[in-house]
Amino acid sequence: MLEVATGMRPDLAVVLKGRSTCFAEWASLMVVQNREREILEPNSWACAPRRGLEKTNIKKCFRVAFTCADASARKRPPMRDVVELLTRNFT
Repeated sequence: MLEVATGMRPDLAVVLKGRSTCFAEWASLMVVQNREREILEPNSWACAPRRGLEKTNIKKCFRVAFTCADASARKRPPMRDVVELLTRNFT
């Protein structure tokens, strides 16, 4: 979900404050700083009003994505739980 939302490859390191960090950590920091619009794939944002991509929905999408990208595999939800989260939040 992070890759789709940002249009970036998640396996690439990102330089943050002079140090290399993982893609998920960088994206998480951007969302915490209310800068999700800056990392959202530009074509997605251009169509946002037509797609119902209000800021609160974008935050919800990233929240679900971050649970799927947890560094600990044991903390990542199974896909049925991800589908449930998405269904509950976006239908």
